[in-house]
Amino acid sequence: MKDTPQCLRSYAPPTRDKIFIWCAVIAGCGIMALLGRHAAITRFGTDEFTGNVLFAVFFVLSVGLYCGFQSVIEDVFNRLQ
Repeated sequence: MKDTPQCLRSYAPPTRDKIFIWCAVIAGCGIMALLGRHAAITRFGTDEFTGNVLFAVFFVLSVGLYCGFQSVIEDVFNRLQ
């Protein structure tokens, strides 16, 4: 990846590490969204439809937050290596 020119990096295939990180991010966001849905239904007494809508909102927002802070998170992980 470091040998690829900057203008072509967006077209380079993802590395195995990036695929693993994205799978973990999607799984983590899904688990958090499911926990939020479960809490909304059991704790606050909402119906199933509202719980499903909250699941979608939580999932999209958490993935969006990761995308927004992706460069910061990757920078931290690169410094740890």
